Amino acid sequence: MLRILEEVRLAFTIGQALYDRRAELGISQEELARRAGLTRPEVSGIELGGTLPAVPLLARLARALEAELDLTLSGGTCVVVLRGGSARTSSGWPGGRPPTGPGS
Repeated sequence: MLRILEEVRLAFTIGQALYDRRAELGISQEELARRAGLTRPEVSGIELGGTLPAVPLLARLARALEAELDLTLSGGTCVVVLRGGSARTSSGWPGGRPPTGPGS
């Protein structure tokens, strides 16, 4: 059960970071789908956390979002950062924010 919860959290964290970056760019799911070679429902599924994308797909999405992707997994913590130019979008858990403090 713990493994499933971790996968759900990871999928949600990645989806939120992708959504945040897409919103920052002001592009639609349709446009992101076109840029990444996906369908709009595929983009929606990823953003909603229903799909955990493989690394090659994450790379395509980062390129489509004109961003660099940093994914940090440490213990029960996950931080996903999409950086484009001077912009920075970050999502993590708990509370939707990256962890702070020792070891983070």
